[in-house]
Formats: sequence, C-alpha cells, structure tokens
Amino acid sequence: MRTRACRSGGWIPLDTPTVLGDDLAAYYCWRVRQDATGLETLAVACRDHEIITFDYTTRARTSAPRRVEPQHLVASGDLWYLLAHDIGRDDWRIFRLDRITGVTLTGRRVAARHLPGGDPAAFVAARLSAAPTRHRAVATVHAPADHVRAHTRNLATRIRPLDPTTCLVDASDDSLPRITQTLAGLPADYSLDADPDVLNHLRATAHRTLHATH
Repeated sequence: MRTRACRSGGWIPLDTPTVLGDDLAAYYCWRVRQDATGLETLAVACRDHEIITFDYTTRARTSAPRRVEPQHLVASGDLWYLLAHDIGRDDWRIFRLDRITGVTLTGRRVAARHLPGGDPAAFVAARLSAAPTRHRAVATVHAPADHVRAHTRNLATRIRPLDPTTCLVDASDDSLPRITQTLAGLPADYSLDADPDVLNHLRATAHRTLHATH
C-alpha cells in the first residue's frame, strides 16, 4: 500500500518526496512519532518563517541544540523532514522529525530564503541519496529502470539503468527492516550485493516468514 497524507481538498500520494508547505490541514494526518504540539509548532514556523530552536539527535545518537530558519516540511516514504537553513552552520540542512525535540518559537521572523534549485522535494531526495548509511545493500534488478520506478515509491534518485532490461537499485539504509521492506517491494527478480549484517537479517526474516506460513 502506498503511503498517503491528508490534504485539504483530497489525498496526495507520497511516491516521491512531497512538500507539505503551508497546508496545515495535512498536519492532522501525519504518521510520525512526534507529539502534536511539536508538529504544529513546526508547521506554523514554516508558514511564518519564524526562527526556531530545538534539540536534534544525530545518527550517532548524540544530541545537540540547533537554531534554524524553517522553510518546508517534506515527506519521504514513511518519514517526514524539516528543510531549514541552519544558522549556526550557515548552510541548508534536513532534519528527521522523529529526531527533533523541544521545539521553541523565538518570535523572530525572517524573509524566506532562496533554496538552491528551487524544488524542496528534489533537494531532500538528493540529500537523502547522497547521505552515508550504516548498512549497504545494492540490488541488480532484472527489469527496466522505468518499470521499477513506476512500481516503487521513494526510489527515484536511487535507481540507475544498466541497460534497457536491467537496473541498479540502492536500498542502503540505517535501518535493516527498511532495507527488507524496500527489497520486498521490488517488482522483479534481482541479485543482491550487501553487507553481511544485511544478508543475515534477510535470512532471519525469510526464515520467520516461511515458518509462519507452514
């Protein structure tokens, strides 16, 4: 089933990174592990371009305070990201919403910044595809790239054609269950080049599934 989010006037499919923008009605249908007050604060801050502060937990599980100019909320798969200009680092950053705590409005509003490229969804997709991951998993899929792209979600920047009938899909991730989910959603047979921990997790998952269906 494809992930969807509510929006005033209907539903929007989240097959690719999707920008929430100023539409606060979508907030009520977000599927993120955050308290409602924090989500509402982020949405309002993006709308009003108001500087906020918060604590952010990194991939290494260390927490640090951040002060940013929020610009957009972007959905990618089952995760949401805050796209903002980090004042302390003087650069654009993306922040996973489930790693943000203690959101505080500062009362200081600023003019909206020009995002490089002008497309928030494309910006987030590019950052995600270039980000280092804990677990490597690359599938050689026996299907055209366009076919795989049309039958999967959130993989547009991670699919590379090899020839008219074969493509590479980079399923690397910090989460072993998400790698499993990505590979299970591929619409054709594939061979896999992956780290040992990925292969062990896939074998264990396949064993449990086979046992459950006996």
